[in-house]
Amino acid sequence: MRTVFIHARYTDQTSLEDFLIRKFGLNSRTRIMWKRGKYQCDIPRLLTKNEIEELKQTVDFARYSEL
Repeated sequence: MRTVFIHARYTDQTSLEDFLIRKFGLNSRTRIMWKRGKYQCDIPRLLTKNEIEELKQTVDFARYSEL
């Protein structure tokens, strides 16, 4: 599992969850946690540049960073 941080609004959680489920599937063990003004997401692999651009269309986020 890889960890990414997405700086977005608390109200964007549903959109973020829907996006990650579409990318990785419902049973992918993807986990999203709200921590100090950002989402910590554990996902099976890092997002590609195209997927990050697609995410920008879905969720209004300020920053995306990988751990």
